[in-house]
Amino acid sequence: MTCTVSYLASSVASNMARALIADVLGVTSAASEKEIKRAFLLKAKQYHPDVNSAKDAPKMFSQINEAYETLGNPEKRRLYDATGMTSNEQQNADQQHGENLGFNPFSYAFSAFSKKSGKA
Repeated sequence: MTCTVSYLASSVASNMARALIADVLGVTSAASEKEIKRAFLLKAKQYHPDVNSAKDAPKMFSQINEAYETLGNPEKRRLYDATGMTSNEQQNADQQHGENLGFNPFSYAFSAFSKKSGKA
């Protein structure tokens, strides 16, 4: 399966990527949910485009949001630790390769049933 190879390749770099995404929030890769949320609130306030007129503020704000979406959600953080994929990359993979980066037996069963009944 081609997507498995890319996930494995990304997990090789996950230690480096994990440090980078944690650096965006200014926390360690072992930070607790409380530490991550606190760091996010401080950084988001600092780089919000309505408050910060620096040219790179919108880009930094976007990176801060993605880092928090990834590290602040236990399920996304677990996937990030396993694959090195950020929240946006996980969402893109879900859209391209099915739900939850894996096989969903219920959707398969219902799609097979709807095909037999003549419905698309």
